[in-house]
Amino acid sequence: MSSAHLAQDSSVLLDLYGAEDRAEFHRALTDILAEGFGVRDFAVHLLDRRRRRFLELESTPGAADRLDAGTQLPLRVQGADLGLLTLPDAVGDSPELTAFGSHVALALYFQKLIDQQGRLMEESLAHVQALKAMGDLLGELEPELVLNKTLKFFVDLVGAEVGAARLLADGRCLHEARWGLPAEVLSELVAIVAAGASEEEGWLRHLPLPRQRFAGFSLGAALYLPFALRSPYTAQVFLLSGEAIEIGQHRAELVGSCHAIGGIALQKSLDHLEQIRQHRLNEQLKVAKEIQAKLLPSVLPSRAGLDIAGLSLPAQAVGGDYFDVLELTGGDLLAIVADVSGKGIQAAIRMSGLQALMHSLGCEDLQPEQVLMRLNEYLGRGGLSGHFVTACVLRIAADGRRVRFASAGHEAALIARADGECAGVERPGGLPLGLRPAQRYPETELTLAPGDRLLVYTDGITDTRNGAGELYGLPRLQAQLAAAGHKGAQAWLDELVADLERFRGQVPWADDLTALAFHHHVEGVH
Repeated sequence: MSSAHLAQDSSVLLDLYGAEDRAEFHRALTDILAEGFGVRDFAVHLLDRRRRRFLELESTPGAADRLDAGTQLPLRVQGADLGLLTLPDAVGDSPELTAFGSHVALALYFQKLIDQQGRLMEESLAHVQALKAMGDLLGELEPELVLNKTLKFFVDLVGAEVGAARLLADGRCLHEARWGLPAEVLSELVAIVAAGASEEEGWLRHLPLPRQRFAGFSLGAALYLPFALRSPYTAQVFLLSGEAIEIGQHRAELVGSCHAIGGIALQKSLDHLEQIRQHRLNEQLKVAKEIQAKLLPSVLPSRAGLDIAGLSLPAQAVGGDYFDVLELTGGDLLAIVADVSGKGIQAAIRMSGLQALMHSLGCEDLQPEQVLMRLNEYLGRGGLSGHFVTACVLRIAADGRRVRFASAGHEAALIARADGECAGVERPGGLPLGLRPAQRYPETELTLAPGDRLLVYTDGITDTRNGAGELYGLPRLQAQLAAAGHKGAQAWLDELVADLERFRGQVPWADDLTALAFHHHVEGVH
């Protein structure tokens, strides 16, 4: 086959254009050059994106070096340089050879285009499969399992050899997963990140590897992927290899997408764990609330001419305030209003201990000071270790008029006389319970006349705030008590709560609210 015949019969070039891979293209080019031009040696150089030459293929190993000064045919497609076809110098130049060079360029262009499309299809398929694998993580609900699978996925995705992942809350490591990475190396990497030594910002960063610190390990590259989860949680993934880890644009986009899905999967598993924890807590609080409701009196004793009512509203599900009215053997009543330091479930637990002791003391014929001294002795022995209690104890005579009471650092009781005068009852009481052993609690005595009201309360009432930060305060409480008129004790307490609700608006309760109200009235008039 002559070179002229080759130029006229394009069917001869079918093997060149139809080559499905690099090996077939090499064989077709070798056969055509040998039969059409008598050429046995050749080399093909192409240009990269920076127009630097690189050897694409050669007839036999070393041909490119042997043809360094040979005839060079430009390979152009639509006016753009693709590379060079180098032949022996003896071949010379001819129109037929130039025309054949155009066929080689076009065939190479199609071959490269097909290769590129094939790679893109493979990468796209890998992209879809990777996204599906990460999507499957969204169904996992155990944070530790999600962390392990996320680490393994990214190790495979970027071609790392070893790696590690950490899940943190407020900087404290909750879970750690390591894939072939020694713990001491991970500690060094964590220190590098903590020192802010990563070389980039964003979701994928290269970490510097100080050789003196990693001399015992063959590490060529270290990547760091931070995950910003909902506070207080964060996560870290470290990926290491003995060689450089190259991530092209297409792969970087895939890593970015999977990074986003991984963060969502981790957050979802944490949310699920929080839901379980919150559900358990709610169930525990529900039980605690039911128990505490049973500790407070559901029905209060009554005496002719004396109306008694109480309320206790915890700031949280349960609280540490306590009130009670106990009937003594001789017909007198023993009442208490107490405020355990703190609030919530811990304060409620302490309150239950106080309630049990108070009921045991109710079996004895004790005066208010004696009750407080016994309670203080109990607390001093560790009954409520590390906490204190303010309390006011009252003993009301069977006739409902004479009242003796003692205070342990508690708010002063309020008395509103029938004529509208309202003031705090003088309280020479002692320190709160649990602060000092052998403490004395001097008593005060008063007499209730028809129409008089007595209120014992905790500071959660006067400390209630509104949206402007104002306190409800003692003057408002005194005004409410003085304006009670002929309302019964329970009706007045209901009115007080309604006024507190109006005052605070949308501001949450800052503390537990407890009150015990006594109204001495004329029989038949409430």
